[in-house]
Parts: sequence; structure tokens; C-alpha cells
Amino acid sequence: MGHTLPHLLVEKAQGAGSERAALREKEFGIWQSFSWSDYLENVRDFSLGLLSLGVESSDKVAILGDNRPEWLFSELAAQSLGCATVGIFPDSHIDQVKYILDHSDAAFLIVEDQEQTDKFMEIRADCPKIRRVIVDDMKGMRFYDDPMLIPFSHVQEMGRALSKTQPNLFAERLGRLTEETVALIAYTSGTTGLPKGAMLTHRNMIRMAENFDRIDPAHDTDNQVSFLPLPWVGEQMTAVSWHLLKGFTVNFPEKPETVAENIREIGPNILF
Repeated sequence: MGHTLPHLLVEKAQGAGSERAALREKEFGIWQSFSWSDYLENVRDFSLGLLSLGVESSDKVAILGDNRPEWLFSELAAQSLGCATVGIFPDSHIDQVKYILDHSDAAFLIVEDQEQTDKFMEIRADCPKIRRVIVDDMKGMRFYDDPMLIPFSHVQEMGRALSKTQPNLFAERLGRLTEETVALIAYTSGTTGLPKGAMLTHRNMIRMAENFDRIDPAHDTDNQVSFLPLPWVGEQMTAVSWHLLKGFTVNFPEKPETVAENIREIGPNILF
């Protein structure tokens, strides 16, 4: 068994390959699937793209957006380089976004779309530690001309180019990881003061999943519906750690109000 989350991903991709769906997302009423091989390929390309942008193992990488496969690609890619990821709730006020980016010392920010990009651009002067902003969905941003912004797809293209010249680089970077490497900085709600960042190692995350599975065993034929926010550690435990440990499928509904409908479509063996 791999001793970090990216190692678990490699293990599942080697075992299941393209035979089983790792992730499914509903867009425009149609389910799109990513096999375990697809999952690893997207992570590898984005990870090497981040490396091309100058990401270092000591950097913190923040992610701002809704639950989507690209969130998991981003998270596992950053963790593959030894970085800690910082999740930010998509409905966070700009003051909350500014606080978390500054407090976590995030150097790179991955945002979902124009809405989240605009949120950052409003506070960019107060976030001097951010070096680049990577945008997944560029819809509506045709006339944005800012060198700080770069499309998600371009970063993956950079990663594929680097992989051709250094085909062993991704594996070499994985070899540097240990179970004591910090995987995630999860922020508290801040109800009794300013939010605090809890630093969780790969060992923390995997052990939580193992303990959870002892009580409620999961199988690779199961489905999980990801509808709780990924910045919350509870969803991290199920949609990331437990998922990578046991190899079940994570399903991303099109929108919250269609969760019940999506559950009926997915069928039996549903995990929450």
C-alpha cells in the first residue's frame, strides 16, 4: 500500500487502469467518467505543469471553487510535489479569501471560473504572496489580459511537454514524499475567533480513512456522492482519502438541488 495519497492513486491506476470509473461528473445532464488511468494522467500532467511554473515543495497551493474532478486533479498534483493544499469555500467572502491566502502563505491559487477569478482580482493587491493564478473554466474571460492568470489546460500542456523530455520526473518527485509530509491545511470555521489552519500529514489522512473503513467497510464497487464542500475535512476524508484507499467511485452532481435525482441515477451501493 502506498504511504501517501498520490502513491495510493498510482496503486489504484496500476490495478484498475481504464476498467473502472474513479470519478464521474454530471455536466449538461450527461455523466462524464474518468477512469483511474485518466485520473492519474490528469494529475501527472498538472503536477509537472506546476513544476514548470516554478512550484516548489515548500509552497502552499490554494484551491477555490466547487467540488469537481479538477479540484482532485489539482490537489493530488500539488501533493505529488510535496506541497500542502489549502481549500477555500466557493461562497467565501473576499475578506475570508484574503485572510486564508495570507495566513496560509499560499504561493499559487487555482480557481474554478470567472466568478472566483474576479473575487481574487479584487483583493490581489493585499495578497502579494500569490505568484500565479490558474483558472480552470475560462468561459467569459476572453478579454482578460493579465500575466498572472493562466488557464488550467495550458498548465497541463506544459506538464505533457516536460514529461516528454523528463519521463521519469513525476516518479522521482513521488519518491521524495513521506507519510509525514503535510498534505492538507484545513481551516476551522472561526466561530470562536479567527480561523485556524490544521496541518494534516498524509499519515493523518490515510489513518483516518483506515479507521473509518474498519467501522463501515467500503468496496471498489461502491459509489460516493460528493455534495459537501471539499474544503471541509469530512469531505476530504471520504472523497479523497477513503476513495483512494478503497477505490470506489466519487460522483459529482451537476448542482446541489439535483443530488436526490443523481442518487437515483447512480443506483445501489451509495456511500455518503
